[in-house]
Amino acid sequence: MTKLKNITRIAYKRDPEKGERGAIPRVSTWEPNKTYYSGSEGETFVDFVYYDGLYYRCTKTHTSTSSVTPYASTNTKDGKWDIESNFEMIATKVAFVGKGGEGWIIDGGEIVHTSKKIRLASDGSITTNEGRFMVDADGRLVCDEVYIKDSSLERVVVKGSMRSPFVSYDGAWNWDDADTEADLHDNLSMPGGGSFTLAADFPWGAKNNGRIVTIVNYKYNGSETSGKLSISAPTNSGMYFFEDGLKKTELQLWRECVVLKGYGEGNTFYGWIVLQRLNIGTDKQYGRQLNVLAQGMVTGSNSGASISYKTCDGSKLSVSGSAGTYTITIPSSWGLSASDYIVMLTGYGYSADSSTAPIKATLVSRSATSFVVKTSDDSTINAGSFMFQIINLNDWY
Repeated sequence: MTKLKNITRIAYKRDPEKGERGAIPRVSTWEPNKTYYSGSEGETFVDFVYYDGLYYRCTKTHTSTSSVTPYASTNTKDGKWDIESNFEMIATKVAFVGKGGEGWIIDGGEIVHTSKKIRLASDGSITTNEGRFMVDADGRLVCDEVYIKDSSLERVVVKGSMRSPFVSYDGAWNWDDADTEADLHDNLSMPGGGSFTLAADFPWGAKNNGRIVTIVNYKYNGSETSGKLSISAPTNSGMYFFEDGLKKTELQLWRECVVLKGYGEGNTFYGWIVLQRLNIGTDKQYGRQLNVLAQGMVTGSNSGASISYKTCDGSKLSVSGSAGTYTITIPSSWGLSASDYIVMLTGYGYSADSSTAPIKATLVSRSATSFVVKTSDDSTINAGSFMFQIINLNDWY
């Protein structure tokens, strides 16, 4: 690439007696339909241009045309241009220009492309496309839109919405003959198999480590699906679906929404953890999950009682009573009224006075901070043990 330098003004000596102030040299790449000046008396500029690997000086003021280039002008000797064979001046501006006029201008501490579409400023900032993309002086990237492919991002804070649109995926499509829809999207609408179970492929491998994928079998291409969907794990490679504590070789979906998380480390992939299953658009009612505040067991006798339990938040329970009547105290911090919860009970073992009579447990009263249970093996109260669950009703409509 050729380097061009110039100074701001040149003094031409018109005669031996007097040196007049000359025209200002102006350096650019040649282009048609532009007026170029020769620096004649009274003209402000004298033009120097770069064209097709050579430098030219304007020797006759004129407006350029596409049919007469500086090269053509020197060949026909029409007097408009002369070749500058040794053009070297003290730099205030440097031009690096290639064939066709495309190149870079260094001026005032900035580097600017001749298209004006990209600028490197002296403060270190880079601006392109009229400011739609910029790296500021502190190294921060500022832009209107970003398309990123096959990249890893670290220490990123995202403000706003992140989303991966749902796409229809039947386990067979390819995108660009390389990646499947399942590789390129994290939310997948899959069709059931109707009267049979549809077998679908799925992405496996270390690139899915930590990835969360949601699969829905309900609507597909605008229509409701029917039947089951099945995805098999490549168990011969040691990969599985992990659900309910089990290693499963197959994942089946009815009308469900299933959330999966890729499980692996480094270049090793173990499979997909099933984080959640939700029914969606079902023809029958399957109910909903319960919120259990506490569960445990009371061991009762004629002389007293003890309690073992687990609570949802580590709160403490206590029991008092004997001979078949027991009061369990619950935390006031739960903020319950008597109608906010139910207690599920089942007797455990036999009554304290028998080795053959099964014990029964009955809830006889409840309040905001306690409930009372009576046990029996016949029409009278008998000491005995029971298991319990305290279920919060406030999450239900």
